Amino acid sequence: MIKQIADTLEARELFKVSVLQNCEFDRREVAEELAKGARAEIVQVIGSTIVLYKESRENKQIKLPR
Repeated sequence: MIKQIADTLEARELFKVSVLQNCEFDRREVAEELAKGARAEIVQVIGSTIVLYKESRENKQIKLPR
């Protein structure tokens, strides 16, 4: 699953993950593990939704302010 997230981040740079309500793990811990595995940054965790960002090497679409 982490490989698929990393591939999607390379193509789109932003990725939303919905954590199921019956997940026994803390959503923040899940976000940290996904970010670590995909070498991405956590944008935010709101409710059961996690947003990850990773700058694409080939398909840069998002320009961050300095």
